[in-house]
Amino acid sequence: MVVECREQEYLKLEKYLDMLMNAGRGGIVYISGVPGSGKTYTLSKLLDNRNVIHAFVNVMEFRKKSDVFKMIAKEMECTQCEKILTASDLKKHMEVCEEWHVVVIDEIDMLAGRSQRILYNLFEIPCAERGKLAMFLISNTMDLPERMFEPKVCSRMGGLRVNFAPYTSDQLVRIVGAREMDRKCIELVSKRIGAVSGDARRVYDVMSRIEEDSKGDANVIDANEVMKKMYTPVYVKYLQEIKFDAKVMLRLMSVGMGGRSILEVYEEMEGFYKRMKMETIDYFRFEDVVVKLVEYGMLKRMKNGRQILMMILSEEIEKVLGDDLEYVMISKAIRVNVADR
Repeated sequence: MVVECREQEYLKLEKYLDMLMNAGRGGIVYISGVPGSGKTYTLSKLLDNRNVIHAFVNVMEFRKKSDVFKMIAKEMECTQCEKILTASDLKKHMEVCEEWHVVVIDEIDMLAGRSQRILYNLFEIPCAERGKLAMFLISNTMDLPERMFEPKVCSRMGGLRVNFAPYTSDQLVRIVGAREMDRKCIELVSKRIGAVSGDARRVYDVMSRIEEDSKGDANVIDANEVMKKMYTPVYVKYLQEIKFDAKVMLRLMSVGMGGRSILEVYEEMEGFYKRMKMETIDYFRFEDVVVKLVEYGMLKRMKNGRQILMMILSEEIEKVLGDDLEYVMISKAIRVNVADR
């Protein structure tokens, strides 16, 4: 049984799965799409429907990038995970094990960075002659490989790709239409979210909130009020009052993707102030900015505490600060520096 509104993507994933398993050797399938577009759900449904035993890992849960090999082994039923710690260990297991392996890696964006040794070693495993590994990579960005991966890393990926477009308003109505709620409420929420992001998870969140607030007797006015409350983020007000240091940090964080080392961001901020011939920022002042941005939900500290991740889109920042003279100057200076590298 395919997934509603994702019939074509489901069948394409199924075709690639069969192709890799029938060929008897490994390969990589790259799955992309905006958050809430059904990527992980559709793939999970396919694997469950086909009774395919698979390992699922989410890179966001790792303490460090190199944990990927250990965590994959931990999720596989055929391994003694305590003996597999490195890419070499995992590769050897794949070559000698009689089982066929399917591995799903969610948030693969988080493994992108300046050093791509881990990505290269990871992608090399299914490419081995006796790899017996179908690796499904899930990302929020369609052109991540072209933008962020080195050519030798891209060459290991191959060309098997499935992109999930954002849900349309009509598709969102079909997906949530079975709920016992006024049809006009469902259409209003679906049209609003379909026009902005197409994120099905947001539609479900709004519906649940409407049912909770209205105690099951909701109308269009109730739906409109709930959406206003839910989708005016606290960071919007903070962005309007943001200080210079925070503007610099957010602009630097929007260059590139994935988690960034706190020390790396601090060094970039130091360099920025020096280039601008301004009083440099000390680490305590820098840490205060990080704490404040985390508090307002604009940054997130990773589990190890040594990395930070941008939690809002650069487009959202531009929307609020696009006419701010300080932010425009900062953006221009950073663009010039990036172009000169």
